[in-house]
Amino acid sequence: MDAVPAVVLGRGLDILAWNRMARALLGDCAAWEPQERNMARQVFLGDNARSL
Repeated sequence: MDAVPAVVLGRGLDILAWNRMARALLGDCAAWEPQERNMARQVFLGDNARSL
């Protein structure tokens, strides 16, 4: 799935895997601390969400 952003989420909304398009949309998840790799946390506390 390279043409659309794709993210694999765990049971607690932890971000487990992502593709290149998701990285362009969300930012570089690999550069985040492990505890920051959570979709709920990013929606409410992430810098990208705030600027969006």
